[in-house]
Amino acid sequence: MAPRATPTGRAVGGGTAGPRAAGASTPEWMTSDAHADVVKRLHRIRGQVTGIEGMLGEGRDCDAVITQIAAATRALQQVGFRLVAAGARRCAADPGLAAARGHDLDTLERMFLRLR
Repeated sequence: MAPRATPTGRAVGGGTAGPRAAGASTPEWMTSDAHADVVKRLHRIRGQVTGIEGMLGEGRDCDAVITQIAAATRALQQVGFRLVAAGARRCAADPGLAAARGHDLDTLERMFLRLR
């Protein structure tokens, strides 16, 4: 996909080859499936935000723009939940290692509560 300019003149598109961009590595505390899912969701959110920017540039109705902002916000929140869930799985699988790396249950609980 060739890069294109947004209404603000910023180039978008053409930067990655899909959900698993070249050079992307999976953090040790996530499975590769969870990582791929999060990256895919973030790419979708990027598209939503670009669409919102386009809607503003087109002078679209405020209600339609707010609806899309709400959808993107919920989608981003789901990414956060997915990340916390991946950390919780790691913590459950090896509590000692998770605690040593700063991802004990108290830390996971605080991260989760920040997403509310």
